[in-house]
Amino acid sequence: MIYRETYNFLLQNVSSREFDACLYSLLKIDWDGVIQATSKEVADAVGTKKKYLKHIVKKYSKLLSRKVLVAFKDKYILNIGKPKNLGFDKRTDRYCKLFSFFYTPEFRSLPLNAKRLILMGAYKMSTTGSEKTVIEYNDIVPSKRSEGNSFFTRGRLLDAIQAIQNSPFKSFANVSMISTIRDRQELVWFSFENGTLDNFEKNHTERDLLRQKMLKAGFLGMLSDSFCEDIQSVGMSIYNKLTKLEKTFSKEDGPVRGVKEELLEIARLVYDRSIKKMAIAMNKPDHKDFTTETKKASAYFSAIVRDELTQEMLKYQNQVDNYKDLLSSNEHLRGSYQMELQYDEETGKALLGDSLKTANQTVLDLEKYVRIARVLSNWDEEWVKARANTVVYEKNEAEKSDEVASPKKRVWNSKEEAITHLKSAKKKASEQILKLIALISKNGISTESNKVNANRVEKFEDIRRETVDYRVQVLWKTKEQYESYFDELSKEITVA
Repeated sequence: MIYRETYNFLLQNVSSREFDACLYSLLKIDWDGVIQATSKEVADAVGTKKKYLKHIVKKYSKLLSRKVLVAFKDKYILNIGKPKNLGFDKRTDRYCKLFSFFYTPEFRSLPLNAKRLILMGAYKMSTTGSEKTVIEYNDIVPSKRSEGNSFFTRGRLLDAIQAIQNSPFKSFANVSMISTIRDRQELVWFSFENGTLDNFEKNHTERDLLRQKMLKAGFLGMLSDSFCEDIQSVGMSIYNKLTKLEKTFSKEDGPVRGVKEELLEIARLVYDRSIKKMAIAMNKPDHKDFTTETKKASAYFSAIVRDELTQEMLKYQNQVDNYKDLLSSNEHLRGSYQMELQYDEETGKALLGDSLKTANQTVLDLEKYVRIARVLSNWDEEWVKARANTVVYEKNEAEKSDEVASPKKRVWNSKEEAITHLKSAKKKASEQILKLIALISKNGISTESNKVNANRVEKFEDIRRETVDYRVQVLWKTKEQYESYFDELSKEITVA
């Protein structure tokens, strides 16, 4: 999708070849906005040389009004629009589809202003849903009453229309100037080829990455598109749910710096680790049907994701506990944080001593960890309750309607059947927690981020609790809460 921000960038900031390179990159970005294509692949696709593409990368990696390309390992993040393909809101978001004609030699051979004009018409076509559309002249060429687009004059607009009409691209779209009969208002009329609205390219980058990761993790079988789509839907739900919860908490309690970015990193980490475990599981004889029973496979994958996210939740809860102990037990640190700030008389900036800087950073870290732990805890709770609520919902809906149920919906023919299924869901939820308790009790769970934070704490004094004990306590408490919830739902069905 070409979101409004990307659309404006293409209209105002790029050359003809940069225009093509950006459009191609939109087909090759993953959920994190990383362009999963080499310089040679992009250069070959847009008909330029690798050397020139390096010049483009260098240009947009510099800080202009903002960095358009941000270095990420050996690749780049496209830092405009909504590169994650997530969080789309159909009520507010406007976008242009990646129409197939954008990737044709006919389009790439057009001069820059002709490309700009076609993009404006395509954007209007996407938002109106009509292959025949008009744009007011003053919305293209600036006047005293409208801003228009600074790169267009009347002469440039007419030249762009002429270039389109005299080019092979005319087979994709006709563009001309018209005027209304009543008030003689000038309009630019676009008539795109029939079927254009349904002829667009899709970004399959994540699907390709999924197949690559499964292969590298040891699964050598073929993965169908339907299998990939079901696994990807679980992965996308991690991103969407975590960002949605953070947005809700930010509205309630205010935003916390760095939380959203770290949650997205957690989502990617959990998704990738879960793919590796899924690949190993699919080599087992009991799971050979996963390639065809894709819903069953996605349910299994979802359980793996839940395990991984629960581990992350425990890590962050442990960090919260560490930092609270640090601030409450260390007089030097607490005193530094609570002391009154002093300010420079000339600049008005706060004068921070080393101890005060450390204290402020510790409190900021604590605030971030509290929010992340809360988001992950809520995700886990909703994941478990969703399985319980689905049982009750399907049971109630079956009772309310005499219609034939959808094949995708399970129908409970009796209370006993619904309760049996609910008990099974409860057992699975408990078993997952017990498995984690056994894993932590045996090995503990450690990451590089924990080591860094532990070192920061130990600089003041060794006040950390025993990590394993604390996490096990949290898991036992969570297990009891979930079991109580399932039991209450079973009672509701029994008395209904």
